[in-house]
Amino acid sequence: MRYETQRLVMRTIEPDEAHLYQRYLLDNKVFLSEWEPERKNSYYDEENIKRMIHSGTLSP
Repeated sequence: MRYETQRLVMRTIEPDEAHLYQRYLLDNKVFLSEWEPERKNSYYDEENIKRMIHSGTLSP
């Protein structure tokens, strides 16, 4: 899915970009902990993130 305006391009993440989302999650884990549910360490595995992207169950 892709949404584009003159100033913005928004699209869904692709499975081969899982490492980018993983880096975001790990870099912001402490900061976001106030609002995020407690997650098992396996949630942050790149292969798990790829599965979530592919199945459409990825949640920020």
